[in-house]
Amino acid sequence: MADVSYGDDAPNVVNVIIEIQKGSRNKIEMDKKTGKLFLDRVNGTYLGYPTDYGYVPDTLCDDGDPLDALVIIDESLPHGVVAPVRPVGVLYFEDDGEMDEKLICVPADDISKDHVKTLDDLGESFKKNLEHFYTHYKDWKKDWKGVDGKLKGWGGPDDAKKVIQDSINKAK
Repeated sequence: MADVSYGDDAPNVVNVIIEIQKGSRNKIEMDKKTGKLFLDRVNGTYLGYPTDYGYVPDTLCDDGDPLDALVIIDESLPHGVVAPVRPVGVLYFEDDGEMDEKLICVPADDISKDHVKTLDDLGESFKKNLEHFYTHYKDWKKDWKGVDGKLKGWGGPDDAKKVIQDSINKAK
């Protein structure tokens, strides 16, 4: 996947490489050297990922990884698919003391999501589900003491675009 970039229309539309399908408990990650997908771990709780999950290539965040992206789509995409997406918000999350922003986006060419411009268009329960998942999906770690995961807030489309641009700049 090394030949896939963040896209020509960033930060308005970016490419996301799908690693995990909605509902999966398996944490799959793209190996930075080989470009192959590897099973990183199996979630020890019964919490499945609330959306398709991947990353924006050619980006870098403070945690040393590419920018994470949650893709809201009606039918999950297979692992490794490159999805052009439009950012609608960002979840600011701290994972074991490191900031780990999660881009929230919809497919750029999905007419059923044209009305989704901001997180408000997804409803409060969507945000509550994400908050619950990200504050509990690692509870099983450290002998069920969990890791220190904290929701630090939400941002809109402009905030998401700033996070995208910052992560592109850090990767250069």
